[in-house]
Amino acid sequence: MTQHLVVPVLETKFRSTARRLKTPTAGNFDPAEWEQAFSRTIDPTPEDRKLLESTLWIGREVRALNERSPSFFGTLCAEQAIALGIALVNREYWTSTDSTKRELADLPLEKPASFDYMANLRYENIYGQKMSAADFVENAIEALSSWIYDARRICSPDKPGSEENLSELARDAMHHYSMRRVLKCLFDEALHLGTVLDEDGDCWRPRDRKLDELHKAWQARAESNLMDGPQLLAMQWPHMTPTQRRDQALPRSVGQARWSVNGWTNKVRRMEYLSKRPRGYPLERQALESSYLGLFLDEELPLAPGLTASLIHQAWWIITDMANQIERVARQAAEKGTLTLLQAAYATTEGELTRSIVSALKIPDSQALDIIAFLTFREGGAGKGNRGLWSAPLVACRDGSLLIPQAIFNISDPVYRVEAWLERGGIDDTALERRGDRFEAKCRAGLVAAMGGNKTFKDAHIATHGISMSKSFPHQTDLLFQIGNRAFVGEIKCWLTPADAHHWDRFYRIRLPEAVEQAVVDLFRQVGIDNV
Repeated sequence: MTQHLVVPVLETKFRSTARRLKTPTAGNFDPAEWEQAFSRTIDPTPEDRKLLESTLWIGREVRALNERSPSFFGTLCAEQAIALGIALVNREYWTSTDSTKRELADLPLEKPASFDYMANLRYENIYGQKMSAADFVENAIEALSSWIYDARRICSPDKPGSEENLSELARDAMHHYSMRRVLKCLFDEALHLGTVLDEDGDCWRPRDRKLDELHKAWQARAESNLMDGPQLLAMQWPHMTPTQRRDQALPRSVGQARWSVNGWTNKVRRMEYLSKRPRGYPLERQALESSYLGLFLDEELPLAPGLTASLIHQAWWIITDMANQIERVARQAAEKGTLTLLQAAYATTEGELTRSIVSALKIPDSQALDIIAFLTFREGGAGKGNRGLWSAPLVACRDGSLLIPQAIFNISDPVYRVEAWLERGGIDDTALERRGDRFEAKCRAGLVAAMGGNKTFKDAHIATHGISMSKSFPHQTDLLFQIGNRAFVGEIKCWLTPADAHHWDRFYRIRLPEAVEQAVVDLFRQVGIDNV
């Protein structure tokens, strides 16, 4: 029996109103505002009531969290508090990588394990929580964004305070921000996906378990597809010469770091690539090239003249190599008990980072400065492609120094990151039509090749170009092919797999209906019906 997935329709009058109300994680959240909105709703549904109850529960938890939390940063000034947050994330990243390596070493050789299993190995952090390295990065970085915002709002801008109780401050602050992040995620899922708190009030469950499983399967499939290219390169790498490997990787990068009075400085050197295991850059580059983003990596960004996603990506990995070299020296200082706050936050200068990028990539200083500005965090910045620390992790301080959160450079998702760069740079579905057109042409070419080599579809026909029906209807039919006596009309979209509740909400409410509507319009146009 064929099973048909029913697309969730969550929107009601109350939920539509709720999207405009203050969220329960906001400082000015008012429970009465939500209760009044619910009471004014005509014929509210049981799911409306569940949303109200879940929101009020989260609001109470947030209020209790704020009441329990001590002064966030003591007497620290804003720059010290921000450095503390980044230093804490860097130190926790060390813990996660060490623990994951131990878990991998303990895996029995006679029992094969999938990449997915190894990527999700749990480790225990310094607070006794067990999570995967990826879960840690997601929660820690989202918490760090709020941390930076509050530090600049609460702390003195320029009067340094005592650093005697940093461990205690870090523990309390990280507990506060990580819990606030969890509560925000719960509310987003309740509002956008219909997740509800069960009758006992101690467990959150998805509105539709089967649909939730499909979401997880979709994400797993996307990650698996992304790994196809890197896995192939990993198999080929041991059989390549060092010269062939260098052609696939960065010829020069940071090979050494040391601490000075001005922060961390680097030594850029020629990379040898003698190991039989490829480094991070060629693997990630292969993944990007095999994704739809490969079409646009070398396109100049209209809103960032002189830059391409490919060039920014190379600089990203030079900074990553720098952070990894800093880690080696910082760990030694930590073992000796001499590691300072700025050392742990990987503080460097714009001039040093510029020199390193120029030396490694052989580009002008002005171009390197533009890359650094592109990768520098803009607090609360608006506009397409601004995804906070995920796509722009360098944190600038008032004295001109730059702080480096190592975990983002090593673990953040490359596809979402480069997608953000393209959007910020002006290559998206609205500003430039050619992104969608080129992706559609690639899909058609792939289908032509697949059908041409398939003996089962000898009588199949496919339109190799997009079809424009008339001047009065400028939109083109993206995909049209025939198998036997059946015609297929398709609307091609180069969307990423939705990553969170907001993305899923936009997918179901806006993107999927728009794509279906366009495909239906195209179908009617094909049979000569103009007034659809």
